[in-house]
Amino acid sequence: DISKTGSIDTLTPIVSIQRGITDTKLQFTNSKEVVTPESCSSLLQKLLQSTPREETAFKRIFDAYSTPVSYKQKFLDQNAFLVYYTKGYDGPGRT
Repeated sequence: DISKTGSIDTLTPIVSIQRGITDTKLQFTNSKEVVTPESCSSLLQKLLQSTPREETAFKRIFDAYSTPVSYKQKFLDQNAFLVYYTKGYDGPGRT
């Protein structure tokens, strides 16, 4: 739904991921006990509650917040290399 782009609703999951990472980091660095595999596992489980494990699910969160890229922009970005190195030359008689 493009009407929600850049809204608080689509920003909330991003902030949740950031907060989860920050909280986990603080728990890890402020811990006075020796770090064991069990404590690391526990912290990772807490982190995974706010962060999707699959790449597409993770990217979908950021895509929902950001403005979609138009077909024209994708085309221009993909052809920027050719335009730069040919200095815009588009064939004989078409400069």
